[in-house]
Amino acid sequence: MRADGLQIDPAQLGRLDADPLNAIVSLGGCSASFVSPQGLVATNHHCVLESIQYHSKEGQDYLTDGFLAKSPG
Repeated sequence: MRADGLQIDPAQLGRLDADPLNAIVSLGGCSASFVSPQGLVATNHHCVLESIQYHSKEGQDYLTDGFLAKSPG
């Protein structure tokens, strides 16, 4: 693994409470990963499709139009 560029202690890969494994999250059958200290999560579109659809309301079609959160709140 070092020959391929690994720069951390390989033993750390077995610790669920430390980087990088503590950054992995589950989204009901899909995996994802935290990619920022603010909690930004990266995953595949199909993993959150139902949630996006649920939060859409009449006049706010997030699936079609997308959305931008202007604050963490």
